Amino acid sequence: IKEIDSPSFDRIIAYRQDLRWIQVYEKRYWEPLSKHAIHVAYKGVYLITGGLGNIGLIIAEYLARSFKAKLVLLGRSEFPVREEWDQWLDQNGSDGPISKKIFKIKELERLGADVLVIQADVADLQQMEKAIKKTVWRYRKIDGVFHAAGDIGAHTLQKVNKITPELCERQFRPKIYGLFVLENVLQELSPSFIMLFSSLSAVTGGIEYMAYAAANLFMDSFGRFLNKYSTFPWITLNWDGWKTDKTQQLDFLITPEEGVDVINRVLSLNLTPQLIISTIDLFNRLERQKAREAKMRPESLQSESRQMVAPISDDDVYITPQNETEQKVYGIWKQFLGIDRISTHEDFFDLGGDSLMAIRLTAKLNELFPGVVTEKCILEESTIANLSKFIDSNLAEKSVSTRKKKLDYYQSMIKIQEGDSNYTPLFLVHTGIGFVYIYMDMAKNLGKHRPVYAFQARGIKPGTLKLHSIEEMAASYIRELIDFQPNGPYLLGGASAGGFIAYEMSLQLKAYGYQVPLLTMLDTPGPAKAMPKKVSNKAEMIRRMFWDRLDMNDPALNDIPPEKLVDHIVEVLNKKGESEGLSAEFINTCMEVAKSIQEAMFKYKPEQYPGEILFFRHTESLDDFADFPERPWIDLAEEGVRVIKAPGNHNTMNLNPHVVPTADKIELEIKKIEKRMMITKLQIPPQLN
Repeated sequence: IKEIDSPSFDRIIAYRQDLRWIQVYEKRYWEPLSKHAIHVAYKGVYLITGGLGNIGLIIAEYLARSFKAKLVLLGRSEFPVREEWDQWLDQNGSDGPISKKIFKIKELERLGADVLVIQADVADLQQMEKAIKKTVWRYRKIDGVFHAAGDIGAHTLQKVNKITPELCERQFRPKIYGLFVLENVLQELSPSFIMLFSSLSAVTGGIEYMAYAAANLFMDSFGRFLNKYSTFPWITLNWDGWKTDKTQQLDFLITPEEGVDVINRVLSLNLTPQLIISTIDLFNRLERQKAREAKMRPESLQSESRQMVAPISDDDVYITPQNETEQKVYGIWKQFLGIDRISTHEDFFDLGGDSLMAIRLTAKLNELFPGVVTEKCILEESTIANLSKFIDSNLAEKSVSTRKKKLDYYQSMIKIQEGDSNYTPLFLVHTGIGFVYIYMDMAKNLGKHRPVYAFQARGIKPGTLKLHSIEEMAASYIRELIDFQPNGPYLLGGASAGGFIAYEMSLQLKAYGYQVPLLTMLDTPGPAKAMPKKVSNKAEMIRRMFWDRLDMNDPALNDIPPEKLVDHIVEVLNKKGESEGLSAEFINTCMEVAKSIQEAMFKYKPEQYPGEILFFRHTESLDDFADFPERPWIDLAEEGVRVIKAPGNHNTMNLNPHVVPTADKIELEIKKIEKRMMITKLQIPPQLN
């Protein structure tokens, strides 16, 4: 009784062992098509019911063109025997429907098919037994069946008050009775598959589709039932409308080419039992339908729902949703409980909820938070605040697990410090030599709680190719960044050349509409006016790359010929045990990457930045680097450049002990940003005021 009286829009409901089940749908993304997985035999035998209809002939052409198949085209309507075709064409011309079908069959045979046309009603057991017997006598087997028979047209679609038993019978014969007959006559033949052509109307319904939708809904259910015990698979496809007439101007109809591609892919998907084919987003379609149905409800029910308010006592404090998750849960509770004003610490069951409603609520919550909420959660976390906290915690765990997997196949992003997923991560960009190990000390001094990730230059990791412009590098790193963390805000930074790329990433992200509340540069040379001395030979490049591992002022280095310098460096480092297994090939690769980054820096022409830059400047001078590298950036940052002096020179400022105060200031800045973000989240949404 409660189910009947509930405001639920769920279309299919089942009660099994005290549990309420509803039907839900899951998006399926096409995998790359593998020809080896197609379950269609070359020159195989395929029966098509409704074989002389528009869709039946499209399937027939696909099988003829791709597999030179032996085709059995089965139709209920009278059709001339093959020996009379020429006479028919002479007497009736080429424009009639039967003439066109004759021409089509001849075309199929030119494509390499062997075609047998049989007149039989798929709902008539005796006729179908004869048809199957004739097929097996001629071809010895049946490899697959496409059940595309149906009766649809303006004459079959009527409003409920005009539905007659005769109209229902016209829909039920091919879709229901025909299915019983097929199951009976095909049991001993064991084809590779039977594909049932159902309709999207079984999912979405529709005005005037009552009998048609009911017949297709039976087909879906019976197909699932048959799969439980049948020795061969029954595949059900719920099709959207097909564009079988070239004069049709509806872009959202399925074209023959698209339909064939779907069939081809379905037969390569390990024979999935049921798929829904919708040309527009199915979930949006169903939501719009629910909205229409809500408007059709009696006004008394709608107004009654709007007037209900949670019974909060004078001693209670009304607490509004405090974050995005609470706001979403609040909205669903309002819908299910019919209450407009609910405090986030009010108990679901005290507000009138029960176990039946909890089951429905779970399904609805899982639409927003897939796989997170169970009925047990609602029993144990029965307030909006507690349930939202549980959801956020589980989503965070899922996110961490997903992120770890993603890092394995990224070309640039690597983990410097995992940190706590409850804190906002800092993303740093490689220096001019392409490496990111220089940020290890920075990460440790930010604190163990702070997640830190970095982008290593493409070209260093085997199998990756180096990039040649700052814009290209930024775009590449952003793709991984957004895949790793789909929503901002993003905290970005980079030392030396890394600041160039972080700057461009911030520009592109802001242009896409993302928030970048922190852009920090660690002694990044200013474009054009404060650039470092350009490296022009191998010895200088090696000095830049290994300044922290070797005594690069050793005059002996100057006496080593350039072609032997790399081998000498490898020998020295391997003896020291600092870079076990280091090879000359790897160093040469890294030098090529470093050259590419240098060229990109000198070519880069940055645009105005709509924000502030937090700039850390060295306090100890170093040859080849400007004393005031921040000055050119001041003209580019619309909200200014905040300069902080950092102990050490251009290189040592990023290592212990010099990096400690820099890390402290960056962490303090991030905490301020997080506090502002939290205040923003805590603001009461206008609709809840």
